Amino acid sequence: MNYSIAAQYRKGRICWTYLLALTMIDHTVRTFDTDLQQLVRKIGAMGSLVERQAADAIDALLKHDAALAKSVMRSRDSVDAMQREIEDIVIVTMARR
Repeated sequence: MNYSIAAQYRKGRICWTYLLALTMIDHTVRTFDTDLQQLVRKIGAMGSLVERQAADAIDALLKHDAALAKSVMRSRDSVDAMQREIEDIVIVTMARR
């Protein structure tokens, strides 16, 4: 919390409800920032996995590697799960906001 606001409260210049509201706003902003940072990390991780899948799929095609192609296809479930998790976080973040 801003020091000058706390000092104004102690001096009786602002009421406790205003101070409480400012504290709640500060908490909400910090929570929102934390949620956004979590989303950035998860989207980055999902992007890295998709990038790896694309590279493996190209390799499988060029090398006629059926085992690698099947591996890429099996890993789609991981991307789908990550996408659902990201969507859930977005929905909760939006609901809190």
